[in-house]
Order: sequence, then C-alpha cells, then structure tokens
Amino acid sequence: MKTLPGYIGPAAFGLKMGIFVPGSDLVGEIASRSEELNRDGLLDDGDVICITESVVARVQNNIVTIDRIAAEVKEKLKLKDTSTLGVVYPIASRNRFSVILQALAKAVPKGKVVVQFSYPNDEVGNQVVDPAYAATHGGPDAVLYHRDIPAEMLVHPITGIDYGEYYGNVIAREGAQAVILYANDPSAVMV
Repeated sequence: MKTLPGYIGPAAFGLKMGIFVPGSDLVGEIASRSEELNRDGLLDDGDVICITESVVARVQNNIVTIDRIAAEVKEKLKLKDTSTLGVVYPIASRNRFSVILQALAKAVPKGKVVVQFSYPNDEVGNQVVDPAYAATHGGPDAVLYHRDIPAEMLVHPITGIDYGEYYGNVIAREGAQAVILYANDPSAVMV
C-alpha cells in the first residue's frame, strides 16, 4: 500500500464483506478478501485484519437471548420475581449495556433494579451528571438520586441522552421498579 505520511499513526479501514449468517464460511471470506486487498496493493506484511466478535458469534450461531440471560441470572442468584437486584457502575451505553440491563430487569419483573452510576462520569469517562452540579451538591462523597436532579444536569454532552432516564425506562418496560442513583461509594447501592 502507498505509504502514509509520517504524521499519520495507525489507521483502520472498514471492509465491505456482505451478510454473515450461521454457517457462513468466515475463514474463506476473509482469505478471499485478503487476496483482493493484496492484489490491489492494500495489504502489507505486518498489517492486521480484525473481525468483530459479533460476526464470529453470528457465524457460530453463538447468540444468547435476553430470556436466557434472565433465566440464568434468576437461577444463579436465586431471585424471586419480587427480588431487588443491584447494578454497580454500569457504562452509559445504549447498545452495550442496555440489553444486559433489560435481561436483569426481566429476572425480577415485579421487583426492583437499583442502578448506581459513578459520577460525574461513568467507568469509561462518559459524563452522567454535570460536573459543576455534582461539585455543588455534595461532591464526590454524596449519594444523588436521579429523581432529585434537574433533567438538564443529566444530559450527556455528546449524545444528548439522559442515561439514568434511559436505563429507568429499560427497567420499567420489563415491569420492575427502577431506582437510579449516583454515588462513588459502591456500598450506596444497598438502599
């Protein structure tokens, strides 16, 4: 491949590969696409080809349903429909964590799910509470409840999503009661 200028670091290119279904020949497709890349001068020694885990799982038909996760959580934790389940320090993510949260709520459909975010940012740095608001309302040792915080103080500056509200709605759709709180002491989830 044409050498990139020295001021460009590692670069990644997405490749169009079509649709993969259970049983697809993933290895063959990767080999075929690699041959095309090499023929077109786009592949050099030392280059790395990565395949997302979701494609591998789909080809292997290794997919877990929300119902299965809920049943396993319920069984392993010996939960009743009316139990309370605590979740400490999830990430603010619609596509990564919310599906897991849905399964957790489904495990206690007449119970309660307490979700505790760290604040002002989640575990990976996503803002969940406005830092100025957090600093003036008790600082890092306070326990803040979603219901008590003005809505505009909870909006993520990039996505525009209030993740506490979003997660509360995910829980409510499964019939469970949601308690959303923000605290930097993990024991606060024991409300």
